[in-house]
Amino acid sequence: MQALDPRQVLQFDTVPSTHAASHSSDRSKETDHKTLRRLAQNREAARKSRLRKKVYTLRNAPYASEEIDVVREQWAKFFTSKYLLLA
Repeated sequence: MQALDPRQVLQFDTVPSTHAASHSSDRSKETDHKTLRRLAQNREAARKSRLRKKVYTLRNAPYASEEIDVVREQWAKFFTSKYLLLA
């Protein structure tokens, strides 16, 4: 997903909101543009934050994913043999 450039966001004329529908003055349009720009910046910041978290998690994982898969398989075998056979 590509982020919107704030200059591109400012090119939009309307915003679907009750505030924009009730007031058609220049001030409400300016507010709408500010809102669009802020929302676009928030989305971009959230996207970057998720990417940073993913990189951090991958770099600082205490175990490799292969090790985790082996343990999961062992736990599944243990659980099925120990608890499901008793029922």
